[in-house]
Amino acid sequence: MPLSPTDVERIIAVTGRPADDFSHLRGGVRILRNDERTRACVFLETDSAETTAPGRCSIHADRPTGCRCYPLVLDENDEPFLDEVCPHRAEFPTPPPTLVTALHVLDGILRMD
Repeated sequence: MPLSPTDVERIIAVTGRPADDFSHLRGGVRILRNDERTRACVFLETDSAETTAPGRCSIHADRPTGCRCYPLVLDENDEPFLDEVCPHRAEFPTPPPTLVTALHVLDGILRMD
């Protein structure tokens, strides 16, 4: 999951953890790290590497913008779609225009860095 600079600052403020502890740089963009044991986001509280395992986001109220939009993602043409990797995508209603806008704003911020 890509992180905007604001996402990084917010997570640091909430967790007290340095950015390199929960993310890494890829192509100039900070990306959330996965826990080596569970292969899931470092903030997902789970004991299993199974994709259907129950879990809870430990920073849910302060989660990154991309997480707030997920499973809505953009394709290579910047068209929004529900990520086929998400096992719960069928449970989501048609995304409201505000969510699509938020995703495009995030994409624009990430392209500027």
